[in-house]
Amino acid sequence: MTMSIGMLVHEASVLIVIAIAMLLLRPTLKEDKDKADVSTADVAKETLSS
Repeated sequence: MTMSIGMLVHEASVLIVIAIAMLLLRPTLKEDKDKADVSTADVAKETLSS
């Protein structure tokens, strides 16, 4: 009984750590996406202007 409770607590803590890691990665991915969009727009403007 106590081993199953310990295992449940351990698995829950692992899921919490994974969820927090994903939340921390989210802004980084969003910033990279914004930078990629800006660079693509700049390339399109240069192509159209020349």
